[in-house]
Amino acid sequence: IGATLVELFCKHTGLFEIRQLWRNSLHSEKIIEPTEKGNQWLKDADFTNQVACPYHLPMVVPPGAWTNLHDGGYLYQNLHPACLVRTKEKKLPEALENADLTIVMEAVNTIQQTPWQINKPIWDIWLQCIGKGLAGCSDDKDINVPKRLPDSHIDFEQRQSERRDAFEALKDAQAKGCVEAQKLKMGKLLLEEEELYFPHNLDFRGRIYPLAGSGAINPQGDDSGKAMLRFAHGKELGEDGVPWLFIHAQNTWGNDKISLQARIDETNSKLDEYCQFAMDPMVNRGWMDADKPFCFLACCNELLGYTIAGESYVSHLPIALDGSCSGLQHFAGIMKYQKTAEAVNVVQTNTLTSSDIYTQVADGVELVLTKEAAAGVEEAQYWTGLVSRELVKQPVMTLSYGVTRIGMRDQIQDKCRKLVRKGKLDYTQGATSVMSAYLADQIRTVIGDVASAAFDVMNWLSSAASTKAAVVDDLCGALSWVTPTGLPVTQEYYDYDTQRFKVFVEGRSVKFTQRMGPAQIKKSKQRQGAAPNFVHSLDASHLMLTVNECAKQGIECFAMIHDSFGTYASDTPAMFEILRHKFAEMYDSNVLLELYEDMPDEVKAVLSPPPGQGTLDLDAVKLSEFFFA
Repeated sequence: IGATLVELFCKHTGLFEIRQLWRNSLHSEKIIEPTEKGNQWLKDADFTNQVACPYHLPMVVPPGAWTNLHDGGYLYQNLHPACLVRTKEKKLPEALENADLTIVMEAVNTIQQTPWQINKPIWDIWLQCIGKGLAGCSDDKDINVPKRLPDSHIDFEQRQSERRDAFEALKDAQAKGCVEAQKLKMGKLLLEEEELYFPHNLDFRGRIYPLAGSGAINPQGDDSGKAMLRFAHGKELGEDGVPWLFIHAQNTWGNDKISLQARIDETNSKLDEYCQFAMDPMVNRGWMDADKPFCFLACCNELLGYTIAGESYVSHLPIALDGSCSGLQHFAGIMKYQKTAEAVNVVQTNTLTSSDIYTQVADGVELVLTKEAAAGVEEAQYWTGLVSRELVKQPVMTLSYGVTRIGMRDQIQDKCRKLVRKGKLDYTQGATSVMSAYLADQIRTVIGDVASAAFDVMNWLSSAASTKAAVVDDLCGALSWVTPTGLPVTQEYYDYDTQRFKVFVEGRSVKFTQRMGPAQIKKSKQRQGAAPNFVHSLDASHLMLTVNECAKQGIECFAMIHDSFGTYASDTPAMFEILRHKFAEMYDSNVLLELYEDMPDEVKAVLSPPPGQGTLDLDAVKLSEFFFA
């Protein structure tokens, strides 16, 4: 009966066909294979599954203002339940319930009142790029996974490496395809809307996130996800806005280490070329080589408009001011260390080019490797000449956020594998655990010299978290502090006794885990999370204070991403000044000492005070061209 049903299914749907496969001259077996129609059906089903994961859409009317922890964002909380602060536990901490969150709510409300719309020219070009491997989009070409060889085969290790690379490529392609499927569905729904609004809330540290369009089209999306949005209401460039549009072109291209004037000059010299990109992007494809190709193309479209209408051109493009390794900038502000501040452009040392801590670290590592290679260290001999800015960037960038030695090792391995897939076979050995772990150690050593403020702050915060968790023997032992905006932050990292249950529902076995008994402090997580959570809460405070002051000075539209602050080109000069003043104001006080003084007396009795600050004059940040630029 089963065979007959299969035959009927194949005959009447045309999705599959039955083939007879001969194993030898005497034995055969029948197999079922998808037809061309069946393959397309499977692809369509896969697309449907990719966009089936529920996510919130933007609103077409302004979101509700937050006036307490539970009443803002989407207008119908029963359909879109959300709290102002996302916490790990269902019950909000008492300190949060009782806090004065006026500054926080003012910032969130201001950001979510920004009206957006789909940038149709970018949408149209993106549609032509997906599936073709253009400008970072997906490629429909099949990825062949080599067959596994027997363990005893002489090329077994090489084949396994090839298989790993192929599976990684498959995983990346699947992830990229899923995101593109979500963008496609979301874009089609919203394409003709005149105004879109993204309700926002914040995580427990104060970082602000949109509730809508997660992973697809939103102001904090990837390159194409951001470029597909523009401000719904335009504003004339004016005399002040033109230079910032020119600067933005170089920033999105990836030429952001030269002076602001040099960026303006570079755009001016290539203006005709950039306009050619805008007029026919699928013929003139040079824009695809940009660091952020779709954001760069969106800027080229605006440059074309400027060449036609001049300063009266009505611009809809958010101009972004990006921090220079933001985490380390905040560590420099906390400790007032001159050397760290100079390394990350809190203080300007060169009028022609910005300080680049990634290059400094790469050069420092190269010096160490040269010495160790001369002493006969095999790992140093391999790495000499291979360490680049690109290779060290992620380990340096994530140091501020608590990356461990193992985490650095994994980052280096992953980067080496990607370089090998691009044909740079010299990095093959660098993807091994031994080689990547060795390089991770050298990077940490050099960062400790270039940015000592980071290690001083991280070590003290880890010690503070461990001490409090050990001394205060209940849930009050979780590290907590109040940010400069008045937001109470509690590290809700708890352990629970759990019990696994197995039940049968409609004849199927279902397993689940249930918490049992009271919560206990998870001491290891308290220690590991202290530094990254603390610095994240401070960069979030800097953003909020900047937004609120900008709003007071008449700026109405914002594109904010933690360490990237954006608004209209004509309003960018004001934001440029405000964010510097707010950074200097925020670190007038000693935030580490305030945290220490708020500790319970029994903790202060055994915890050493925070390390002493340096002599950095924070007013210098107001004169630093490259701080956020």
